[in-house]
Amino acid sequence: MKTGAHEGYPLRARNALELLDIAVKLYQKYFLPLLACSALVWLVATAVSFIPWLFTGSFTGYMNSLIGAVPLAGLTFFLLLPFLYGGGACCLDAAIEARQVTASDCLRFAAGRYWRTLKAQFVTAINGIFFFFLFLIITWGGTAVIVFFGDMLNVGDVMFYLAAAILLLIYLTMIYIGGVLTLMPLVACIEGKQKAVLLRKRCFMLAWSGARRMLGLVVTHFAAIFALSLIFTGVTMYGISLSMLSETMRGYSSDAETFFYLLGAMTSSTVIGVIWSPFYIITLGTFYIDARVRKEAFDLECAVAGRGKMETTPVEQIPPG
Repeated sequence: MKTGAHEGYPLRARNALELLDIAVKLYQKYFLPLLACSALVWLVATAVSFIPWLFTGSFTGYMNSLIGAVPLAGLTFFLLLPFLYGGGACCLDAAIEARQVTASDCLRFAAGRYWRTLKAQFVTAINGIFFFFLFLIITWGGTAVIVFFGDMLNVGDVMFYLAAAILLLIYLTMIYIGGVLTLMPLVACIEGKQKAVLLRKRCFMLAWSGARRMLGLVVTHFAAIFALSLIFTGVTMYGISLSMLSETMRGYSSDAETFFYLLGAMTSSTVIGVIWSPFYIITLGTFYIDARVRKEAFDLECAVAGRGKMETTPVEQIPPG
């Protein structure tokens, strides 16, 4: 590992905007190693999705076998994702100690914590599926009940706004829980092996201490990814449409055209994933450090251990939780 001359990560309580700001700075500082870890995950998974092309050798054959390629690519992504979490954890550790790291440092760090991170991802996936169906049932059931009583009591307009408010609250809760669940592999990577129940309890405890900050950070990322997806995919599809305009004007649509549209969508999502996912991991890491500073005096712990730089902040200036 390289020793850098840059300043370390000052350990103190921060509000959501400060956490986002420090995440941007850390992402810039460790951009290359983070990008290398992210590229390993996304590019390999995307390449795996084109394996059927090697066996079929035609657009038609690839399109017919795509239903099997997507799960294979998803499994590859899932199995490689610990390297992205590990790379983010390595950079956070280096930032606290004012060190610089390389991509090989991050990959070695991640490899040494691979199995516990992968186990946490399984826990995250299982909990994610459970909460998804739970919220689906609540959303459909709640909407049906509200519509039924709205018609029965002839207060449809009031019930419509009530349903909209409830759905918004449900979606925000889903986003918040999604943020907590994606925090679990990072915590497992940093802190070591824990039982699934204890890991989930710890992550929800840390997140609840700063629920507004967690929600604000995750909503910001969701909105940014949604906007980037619209822009990248729109530009890519527009370019493909122009390149195949003559065929489209003749009303001719081939498997090759469908293939290139799919290729454009996959390229857009891969580029966004490679660039944005390490930034999201680093943002989760800054929230995790902030939560531990507030709840567990992590800044004092590091100071006693001779790690990191601690900033003392007057009590009245500590950002509210």
